[in-house]
Amino acid sequence: MKTIRPNRWKKTSRYPDEAGQAIMFLILALGLALLGAVAFSVDLGNEWFHHQSAQNAADAGCTAAAMDLLVDAQGGATGHQGFTNGTAFSCSPGSTASPCVYARYNGYNSDSTTNLVDVKFPGSAVVPGLPSGSIAPTTMVTTAFVQVNVTDNVPTYFGGLLSGTRSTPVRGSAVCGVILASSPIPILVLDPQSPNSTPPQAAFNIQGSGTIAIVGGPTKSVQVNSSATAGSCGQSNCSANLPWGTAKVDLSKGGPFQTGSDIGLYGAPTTAPSGFLPGTTGHWNAPAAPISDPFARVCAPGQSGCPLINGNAPPAVPGPPVPTSDLLLNLTCNTSAKIQGGGCTILHNNAFHGCPDPSGCRLFLPGTYPTGISLSGGGGTTGVFDPGIYYITGGLDLGSLSTVRPGTGTGDGSGGVMFYFAGSGTGAGTVHVAANSGTKPGLDVFNTASGTGSYPTGVKCTGASTIPTNLPATLTGNILLAPCTGYYGDPLGASDPIGIQRGFLFFQDRSGRNVQPLWGGGGQFLLAGTMYFHSCNASGTGVGCGTPPTYYNDIFEMRGNSGSGTYVLGNIVADNLTLTGTSGITMDLNPTPVATILKATLLR
Repeated sequence: MKTIRPNRWKKTSRYPDEAGQAIMFLILALGLALLGAVAFSVDLGNEWFHHQSAQNAADAGCTAAAMDLLVDAQGGATGHQGFTNGTAFSCSPGSTASPCVYARYNGYNSDSTTNLVDVKFPGSAVVPGLPSGSIAPTTMVTTAFVQVNVTDNVPTYFGGLLSGTRSTPVRGSAVCGVILASSPIPILVLDPQSPNSTPPQAAFNIQGSGTIAIVGGPTKSVQVNSSATAGSCGQSNCSANLPWGTAKVDLSKGGPFQTGSDIGLYGAPTTAPSGFLPGTTGHWNAPAAPISDPFARVCAPGQSGCPLINGNAPPAVPGPPVPTSDLLLNLTCNTSAKIQGGGCTILHNNAFHGCPDPSGCRLFLPGTYPTGISLSGGGGTTGVFDPGIYYITGGLDLGSLSTVRPGTGTGDGSGGVMFYFAGSGTGAGTVHVAANSGTKPGLDVFNTASGTGSYPTGVKCTGASTIPTNLPATLTGNILLAPCTGYYGDPLGASDPIGIQRGFLFFQDRSGRNVQPLWGGGGQFLLAGTMYFHSCNASGTGVGCGTPPTYYNDIFEMRGNSGSGTYVLGNIVADNLTLTGTSGITMDLNPTPVATILKATLLR
């Protein structure tokens, strides 16, 4: 019988020098994989770094271009900084266009081989979701958006071995725009150049020993938009005339906390003079981005497209006042013509319209005054103005010893007066205050806190409104109070956190040219409201000033020693501001109201 033996595996022996070869191949494969991963990481890291650099260059070039669009929209003589608004272009190594220059500062010279910078001017659709209220109308900004694209051809290393390419394009893109934004309003000098005066002078011109003192308000109290440089207008400086002599700009009590506030100048000088008093938190900022006209979208009385005001027509002529006991026999007030001509006289302490002058007053009612309003006479004339809009062609002339006060009649119910100075062309009417206006003795005082007559809250619009603590309790000179309510009143209305404040006091027709409102002499004033003197392109249509605004040469001047008793509760927005002699302004600014201005912004 055959014996079946179990199967046995035969052990195969290996030579010692073959041991571990598989492990070597595995290590080699893993090493190559790791080396490839490191190489790819180097490529990807290099591309990421270049992407960040390209994006920074795009942001810088885009922001610079948007600033030029903003300045151009405000009439600044920038020459478009080397490019034409609305026309796309590609940069070249020697280009002087601002987006190209700022891209070059960031390492991108647009040599077309290693990198390229392209500039486009898209519409608002390039920023999806942008609120329609932020898009400025073309009457304000013809070209509102700019896009800067930077292409960086980055060398590839390991990746190039696989793809066969030596470089890969890395891109950065930024979109900027000139949009509408809300901003607090400082004293604002709008002229983007030096004024068209003879001889030329600074846009913000302070001489002698005048002082502008600011109390409260926003963090920036004064902004001068002039881009003029030292000596370009024949003086030491055109943006802010330096040296100021003994004049001062005292911002030591400005700002929300009354600890100091800023002044901003778009042009020179970059160093503050000795007359600048910033307080502990204020600064001299130059160059500082210009601020556009905050009231460009405010409708003028009678302006087309403004149905909220007088049915698109100037105010009606002032009607005769309701007869009262002391007016029944007073035939000087029984026709509109007599009121327009300043022939309506009322007695001292008239119960219905008020009169602080023992010798009697002239009563004026809201409406149209086609030949202006003049208060003159050797003995001094006192005028009282009931609340409403005064549409004046020919200007408001306050002669020596004249005095103006709020009328205590109901008027249009707005609680104050707004003087609109109508007239186009050179030398249009405006306000002119002669020497010693507001100094007539013997008049009743005006109680700024407790009120007078039908003004139970004085300067306040309501009991909840606030007034500055530095305002004197009584004043004897000229008192003018702007509306509290209505289109020209407080835009925030009852929602104003510091109570309803007063709105527009003076509003100059934008089509007037070379208008020079003037305060002269040593009279005392309380002007509660905003003063707006701005000239722009008369060919513009609709709301605003047309494109581009070109004139900017209304010069608001205060001379003599009128600042000794002058208090302004509001803002001054003018093309040019001049103080001479010992004139000055003590301004109390409201920190809460904001206006819509143009702002250059990086959008994406």
